[in-house]
Amino acid sequence: MNKPVGFLVASLYLVASYPGPAAGEAVVAYEYAGEWDRCGPAPAEGEEAPVFTRPTRIAVGTDGTVYVTEDSAPGVYYFAPDGSYLGTLPPPPESESGMFASRGVAAGSDGTVYVADLYDLRIVVYDAQRSYVTDWPAPYGRARGFYSPILEDVAAGADGNIYVSYRSGAPLKAIGPSVGIDCFTPTGSLVAHWLASGYGIGVSPYGAVYVADYAYNSIEFYGSRGHYNGLWGGEGSGPGELRYPTDVAVGPDGTIFVADAGNHRIQYFTSIGRHLGQWGEEGTKAGRFGWITALAVAPNGWVYVVDQGNGRIQYFKPLVKRHEQ
Repeated sequence: MNKPVGFLVASLYLVASYPGPAAGEAVVAYEYAGEWDRCGPAPAEGEEAPVFTRPTRIAVGTDGTVYVTEDSAPGVYYFAPDGSYLGTLPPPPESESGMFASRGVAAGSDGTVYVADLYDLRIVVYDAQRSYVTDWPAPYGRARGFYSPILEDVAAGADGNIYVSYRSGAPLKAIGPSVGIDCFTPTGSLVAHWLASGYGIGVSPYGAVYVADYAYNSIEFYGSRGHYNGLWGGEGSGPGELRYPTDVAVGPDGTIFVADAGNHRIQYFTSIGRHLGQWGEEGTKAGRFGWITALAVAPNGWVYVVDQGNGRIQYFKPLVKRHEQ
């Protein structure tokens, strides 16, 4: 299937076709634009292409290339903006465990791709040509008292620094899931680290770090070195309320998008949490969601959503309205 269609405290195909709101325009809603569930070419003529089993995390590069990982699987697939399969990143050299399982993925402004390896607690780095470059260890969760830390997500900042979240289902001195955030230079030197509670992370063009707090139904936000700035949300299904948020992404204009998985919808906010809008409901039809695990925003403002519950990627375009003079 590949169906393109017309609590507050505190350049690929489609990229070229929609540059984003012009001066005097504003986004008023998001509209379903297409979806895909295929993750590779057909093995032989007349045979079906393989489909996603558990798509998990997603990133979009500055050229519009879409990167998707599958839960506990080695492959990182990449696609054109309309979902046309382009290839799979090569596996890194064999590591200590002898296994590689991708989880989070991020694309830097220079085209570098960063992948979180579940098994060996490392970040694997690919260049803009999608060739393996290097990898570095990210074992800090274990040092802070977590059993078997899991690298959950990775995000690239506009300053080139890389942010990594890790969690454990069995923290030593906490109740419920916990997570820590580490900040690295592009070459893997640790710059900062702090404790937080959450899963997915996103970084704004201005360096603010947003964390989806799955356990406490909120979005926390920090400075680029971990200074706590506030949170918003609270459990519920009303506008601005959240139920099991799994990911957060930041648009090129600073708009914050949240995967509100328990409510089967996407919500979007200003940088300090003022609710701007939402879309989606539970279901299998176009524009509806099963379980949402991640989302990403392209440079042109298109929003890509990992609808794991339905085994597909859906994407949405912004609808704009010109301000009346």
